Amino acid sequence: MPNQILSYVAFVSSFVLIMLVVGTINHPNMNYSEHVLKESQKSARYMLLLETFIIVSLWTLGASEQYTCFMSWGIILCALCDVVAKITKQEVVR
Repeated sequence: MPNQILSYVAFVSSFVLIMLVVGTINHPNMNYSEHVLKESQKSARYMLLLETFIIVSLWTLGASEQYTCFMSWGIILCALCDVVAKITKQEVVR
């Protein structure tokens, strides 16, 4: 059981790192200015750190695994969407 928990933590942590690096994608339909993009990336990173703190807090307090699992999958899906957007070049590069 501890090996499963460690592998899950490593799995989720890798996606947290992806989100911290990527932050926000500037999609052509949004077409953010440079200033707005930087602010959006900063806000996304703050929200990610807050959500990660909540997940870790719930886990250490012994909350149901269902809560922490669903919150973790939300981070994973956001990171995957950002990676797919980067791969398919769905961003405005200035």
